Amino acid sequence: MGGYEAIIGEIRRRGEDAIDVGEATAKVELGEAAGGIAAAMPGSAETPGEAEQLSEHWEGVLRDLGRRVSSYGDDMVRAAERYEEEDEPAAENLRLHTPGPGGPV
Repeated sequence: MGGYEAIIGEIRRRGEDAIDVGEATAKVELGEAAGGIAAAMPGSAETPGEAEQLSEHWEGVLRDLGRRVSSYGDDMVRAAERYEEEDEPAAENLRLHTPGPGGPV
């Protein structure tokens, strides 16, 4: 059962990694990049507003993606916890029903 425990630990670690990546992704701000677009096209009446809309759109996309990745990570961590909770009783059941030396063959 030791190898199985390592897999459970790996599921948990990867879930925690996904949570971290999701949180970082959700915090990405694109306002600076949008300001650069407007500055690169001086005199354009449309560019500043469109650049701001683009920035807001992509920030929303990244927030949503970040939430989804974090949620997936949460699911992985919960799955690892469930595996642990269910694995220990199963292992104990096997120990109880495994014949020892001198037991049934």
